[in-house]
Amino acid sequence: MSEIPLLASTDILVCGGGPAGLAAALAAAEEGAEVLLVEQNQYLGGAATAMMVPAFCPFGYEGDPVNAGLGLRILYEMKRRMGDQSERINWVPIDPEILKLLYDEMVTEADIRVRFCTLVVGADVANGHVESVLMAGKNGLRRVEARIYIDCTGDADLCAHAGCEFQFGDEVGEVMGTTLCFLVASVDRDRFEDYCRESGDKSYLPLAVARAREAGDFEVPEFRAAGIGFPYPDVAGCNFGHVYHIDGSDPDSVTGGIMEGRQTVQKLFAFLRAYVPGFERARLVATAPQLGVRETRRVVGDYILTFEDYLDRRSFDDDIARNSYFIDLHATSGDAELSKAGREPEIHQYSRGESHGIPYRCLTPRGFANLLVAGRPISVDRAVHSSLRVMPPCFATGEAAGVAGAMAAGADVPTRGVDVAALRDRLRARGARVDA
Repeated sequence: MSEIPLLASTDILVCGGGPAGLAAALAAAEEGAEVLLVEQNQYLGGAATAMMVPAFCPFGYEGDPVNAGLGLRILYEMKRRMGDQSERINWVPIDPEILKLLYDEMVTEADIRVRFCTLVVGADVANGHVESVLMAGKNGLRRVEARIYIDCTGDADLCAHAGCEFQFGDEVGEVMGTTLCFLVASVDRDRFEDYCRESGDKSYLPLAVARAREAGDFEVPEFRAAGIGFPYPDVAGCNFGHVYHIDGSDPDSVTGGIMEGRQTVQKLFAFLRAYVPGFERARLVATAPQLGVRETRRVVGDYILTFEDYLDRRSFDDDIARNSYFIDLHATSGDAELSKAGREPEIHQYSRGESHGIPYRCLTPRGFANLLVAGRPISVDRAVHSSLRVMPPCFATGEAAGVAGAMAAGADVPTRGVDVAALRDRLRARGARVDA
């Protein structure tokens, strides 16, 4: 690749600007490293902005955050700008436009070089050491050289191009259904909440769905729950409905998926207007620019965190973050019988105060000296992946990877040469939670 023009030579290259990538870049820069952050979209934020997921999953327990540090700082600042003065940290509705601007300001203040409209398309590797990464943009191919590379693409794109071992989906390669989120306006939130309270038809709307099916007026075959968040009283973000058999790492598959997703949104919107009080005058104002992909690759690291570790609430000597979100496996097919095997264990809920550790070894791809992974594709089994794929733990693993990357680059040591006790101390000092 030496004949391809050099875009940059830097301490840290972070690929992907979702919650993990943003946290990794900010943490590395705050720890003194020179950082280049590349992102395929024209804004940062990932699931919260590109996929328009309407609310943050829980950061822990109210009054007792499990995922703290950078992610919690971002949550509180978004809430402040939205005028939300509550102490709530769970299922907080998202304003994607506020987040886009906030993230721009944060990376600018941290003196991070950001490059949008850029895809990772290759890697030059020698003896487990990434020498450079190949990027594609409108002006052609470019390469970047770094001391440490952090893959936060969500689909482990950099790791796959580098030749890392990975697992994909369930035992036959099927993945959880995708969702195209959407935004509606002119909603009467008070009327909707009165209906839910008086009828017992909570926000996932089983009674409304049953009435629509009885009338032969519900065309979505598989329906588990309606995730609805209200960033403002008359605006609702919607996260429900599935598009199945989509490989998020395959552009052809995603193309078909997002087209089908837009058709599904039209059916779901018609259902909301016809059967859900408060939505009678609603208007569909936007579908997400990016399909919500829940599952693709999982990198094989120096340790694979297992469902048994999750059940045992296990802690490790090298924990760099903690997690308490439930096992959240979605179906792999609209046919409930075909999906059943892939959805076990479907849900496992912790009690207040409980959490499990996430070892640093889950962030170090097996056999690579200067490569880290953070966010959705870290080294875990499929059940634990369904818990760790959501935004709060992605912020946490991203922040840990950024601090570790800065320490490795500064000391000129491999990622496994980082003093883990010192890494844990640095994370504690930053407000992150690493201890049970």
